[in-house]
Amino acid sequence: MWEEARKKNIRFLKFWRRENLPSKRFRIIAALLFMSIVLVVLSVVSSNWDSGNDIREITVKGNRIVKSSEIANLIRQEVLGKAKADIDFEKISLAAGSHPYVAFARTMFSGQNELTVEITERKPAAILSDGFKGIRIVDGNANVLPFVLLKDNNDLPVFRNFVISGKPDRKALRDALAIIRDIKNQGGETLFAFVSEIIFNPGDRSFEIISSGLESIIKFGRFDNVPEKIDKLEMIYYENRFSDNIFNKNTRNIKVYDIRWKKQIIVS
Repeated sequence: MWEEARKKNIRFLKFWRRENLPSKRFRIIAALLFMSIVLVVLSVVSSNWDSGNDIREITVKGNRIVKSSEIANLIRQEVLGKAKADIDFEKISLAAGSHPYVAFARTMFSGQNELTVEITERKPAAILSDGFKGIRIVDGNANVLPFVLLKDNNDLPVFRNFVISGKPDRKALRDALAIIRDIKNQGGETLFAFVSEIIFNPGDRSFEIISSGLESIIKFGRFDNVPEKIDKLEMIYYENRFSDNIFNKNTRNIKVYDIRWKKQIIVS
């Protein structure tokens, strides 16, 4: 009798648990919901706490030409000692972008009390040697920049006579930059290094090239038929590269190479 009562009691408990205790699936969903609520609360608390922290350190990334201190000085008043909630990213990026060598600036938080400014620099493409008090640098977009001393400056071509009445001729600069880009792309680094100077003639808007290995002037002409002219420039380079070839011996007194005309090189 006692055994039968015990079995009935066990069956009742199993039935009660099955009917009254939540299912395993329900328990999992409830636990996940609880964890989500906790995470949201913690996130809000953490965000409110973090936004109240003030900026004490400025980090600059992406700079090779521009000194970090120069960017820090431009944005210091807008950043240091201010709470994160009061930081205006757009205003800081514009301030950093006011540096002549900064093409683009992006601002972000990178630590509890740190702000990072990531910049994209303007890359020097040529040296502008006259028209100003001192030489200038020209970037690939024909922006005229203050001169900075870089070890790569020795590899840059020199532009002369591009400043007219105190103002740089932007169209001529863009054309000259396109010429040297095409020379590098078409003839490689060797031919690019062969070009020492490019002189602009405002009267007929033509160009002349002074090479690093010749005492001659190469009349390039206007910005037209550029690929064919580069082919001729490459011929001049290779014909003068070897001191023992016949062409070189017979052309040492040549003062001018004229490559303006189609399918011919005129020398004088």
